[in-house]
Amino acid sequence: MKKIVLIISLLAICSLNVNAQERTFNVGLKIGPNWAWANSPSEEAGKNLHAKTGFSTGVFFDSYFTNNFAFSTGVNFNILSMNYQFTDLRQLPNYIEPTNITVDRLFSGTYFEVPLKLKMTFDVADGVSVFADAGIGIELNLSDKAKDTYTFNGIEYKDSDYVNVTDEYRRFQIAMKFDVGGAYQITNYFSVFAQLCFHHSFSNMFTREMREATGVNLKANFIGLEVGIMH
Repeated sequence: MKKIVLIISLLAICSLNVNAQERTFNVGLKIGPNWAWANSPSEEAGKNLHAKTGFSTGVFFDSYFTNNFAFSTGVNFNILSMNYQFTDLRQLPNYIEPTNITVDRLFSGTYFEVPLKLKMTFDVADGVSVFADAGIGIELNLSDKAKDTYTFNGIEYKDSDYVNVTDEYRRFQIAMKFDVGGAYQITNYFSVFAQLCFHHSFSNMFTREMREATGVNLKANFIGLEVGIMH
């Protein structure tokens, strides 16, 4: 968080010495890959195994209240793929009660997101600008699928295909959002841009019931590389 504040402060100082073009409102489209992983305060309850590639797209709206600062919002559609390990209660053959075991999960989730961010833009050359924004994302979890693998007493269990596990995950989640990028004006009306995105969830992915039963506390993160066009 300190690094984010420092970057935005430096951009603000630079913008005071730059003669920027007049800005009022931008609308744009974006698309690109993301690389997601899960993290946990304690590896005993859950840990990331590998970052996986997903996909993001969206529409955004920037409303400038000064020539350099804007309120930015829109809608995003994120597909996140992750590979993580966690403890779970499973009903095993020849056991009356469910047993805590370590599960390796390949996860695929789809999320609808509304970002609420403060954006700053300043010009660095003729037709070239750079920007940074930071804020939160309010997410609606649309669906979750998983392939689980675990071994118990020398016997391996493995899902042959992805199964629906949406009921194990929270419907609404909150995340921190941070983007940096640059834009190039190709006409008086359109610009192309590229940006690096960082997303860190504040919310445990799992439902309260799942967390209380297993002690699982996993949060979703991803880095994205997006390109797009704006008017």
